[in-house]
Amino acid sequence: MLDLKDLNVAAAASRGAFIELEHPVTGEPLMDADGKPYGIEGLGEDSAEVRKIDRKHADKRAEKMRKGNIDAALKQDALEQDRIERLTVATKSWYLPPLNGETLPFTPANARRVYGGEDLAWIADQFEKGMRDRTRFFSTGSTR
Repeated sequence: MLDLKDLNVAAAASRGAFIELEHPVTGEPLMDADGKPYGIEGLGEDSAEVRKIDRKHADKRAEKMRKGNIDAALKQDALEQDRIERLTVATKSWYLPPLNGETLPFTPANARRVYGGEDLAWIADQFEKGMRDRTRFFSTGSTR
């Protein structure tokens, strides 16, 4: 019998999931030489941590608007920085291909570089898409 407690999206999103990366042009899974998929271990958008950062950003924009500073509240640069912070908070770890021949360990500074870099925008896009896919947080194992 179905019980709504079994559909707790917040709890599932807080457990996290491994979101495999795909080639930005071909859509093929990205894997290392041993066949291990590259990807990001992260929280879903329904997790308490992500919802908290979303509220923080919404409150910040609302406060600027209340003060009559609508332009500052909606500046693209500020919105992009909020997105980078959101993705950084949602990331628990990652396994990425080398960048310029070097392994890039997960740190908040490296996350800001990856998620904010125009050259790597596809990684942020794929991770964000994965965060929205509730089905992946109810299953075990990796998913694309």
